[in-house]
Amino acid sequence: MLLSGRWCLKITGKIQDRIGGNLGFSDDSWKHKSVEEKAVDIYGVLRNKKFVVLLDDLWERVNWNQVGIPKPSQENGSKLIFTTRSLEVCGEMGARKKIKVECLESEKAWELFQDEVGYETLNSHPDIPNLAKQVAERCGGLPLALITIGRAMACKKTLGEWKYAIEIISEAQMQGDNFISSLLSACLLENGGVINGEDCVKMHDVIRDMALWITREFEATENNFFVKVGAQLFEEPDVKA
Repeated sequence: MLLSGRWCLKITGKIQDRIGGNLGFSDDSWKHKSVEEKAVDIYGVLRNKKFVVLLDDLWERVNWNQVGIPKPSQENGSKLIFTTRSLEVCGEMGARKKIKVECLESEKAWELFQDEVGYETLNSHPDIPNLAKQVAERCGGLPLALITIGRAMACKKTLGEWKYAIEIISEAQMQGDNFISSLLSACLLENGGVINGEDCVKMHDVIRDMALWITREFEATENNFFVKVGAQLFEEPDVKA
């Protein structure tokens, strides 16, 4: 991924602010400190403590020294736990143990979706549960999709709203399939075979190099482009457009 140093510092600062808040560093003077100064404060508190740090949805390596987190070890009993969709990030972070979280089976996915939508909405019309099951199935067992869409539908209590939601997940799929087919026809993408039961595509090295060369012509549009290799992305990372 092409990211500026400023973006990496922004991520580091956000992590520091969350940790600092839990450690009692929440006044305005601390928030206006530099990344280096915050790192010293955080390290000063954590170096003599047993701690667990949890970070969700990492897309890039986080420099723990820059954040101010002492390196966990068996001696200090501390832990660093993070989630990511990228095996590359696991390697860059030096993960000692990797646990792959599979998609939910249909029954568990439906239970999660029901919890997020709420039984009041599901029982507001006799036909909504069947439509809700169709929406849940379109999520493919992905917990994030089930939670996000379930919460978005929690206030939808008419059949029209649920039918519209199904029609929009369908249109998006068809548009995506059409774009991919067009790129394959133009030889800008290649067939990547089947991974985990899903048809995949890949980009030829020459096409990728050409795309990177083009982006260099637009240096003024910093952070408008990102590249992630071999990460099997299902959605774009949270980068500034």
